[in-house]
Amino acid sequence: GNGVLIPNQLLDPVTSDNFEAGVRTRNRTWSGELMGYYTDISDWQALRPDTYDGKDWYDFNGNGKRDDNEDVISQQAVEGAYVYGFELKSTLYLSEMAWGNPFGWSLWGSFAYNYGKVSDGEYFRHTMPARGLIGLRWDDDDRDRAGYVELIAEIVGKYDRIPTDRQEKDLAYRRDPQDGSSPHLRSYKGVPGYTVWYFYTGMNLCENAKVTIGVENF
Repeated sequence: GNGVLIPNQLLDPVTSDNFEAGVRTRNRTWSGELMGYYTDISDWQALRPDTYDGKDWYDFNGNGKRDDNEDVISQQAVEGAYVYGFELKSTLYLSEMAWGNPFGWSLWGSFAYNYGKVSDGEYFRHTMPARGLIGLRWDDDDRDRAGYVELIAEIVGKYDRIPTDRQEKDLAYRRDPQDGSSPHLRSYKGVPGYTVWYFYTGMNLCENAKVTIGVENF
């Protein structure tokens, strides 16, 4: 899909320096944690245009014309890249926030985001879209039974941080992956966001047996 791949010369190994910092706190009514990170990558390798036998494209299907997926490419070192991001999680213990609240209820949420680019200005291919989780949970006050019920929503943002060459040539971003001339999934040349739900419940039947039921991805 990217083009006609030719062998590359030996490349220096990819190395990285990784930095992380975080903080965590908890009291009677809520807990929270925040972690941030930065990764500096050296000798990053990526597919880039090249030439073969003096030509920058190869007539792979023999039709006499240059098609979108016939550019000559090779694995190359592109100097460097970076990725940074953060992860946040917090829980509110609703039963502890005011007298008279039913026992065992908590509301929690988390959010993760990252961003990256390579030295030639293209987006770093291996980042993820913004993603959040929101959960409402009840825990039984009988520790022996340890029963619980939990409803979770997973919310994922759209993703359009796609390298230029992949926007046009990767068929995964088109409405019909079997047709390279079909329209893109979205006008911004990416994939849309989505929300899915999960439901779980369970309890201890006895000392050595536990039952859980889950419905996922609805």
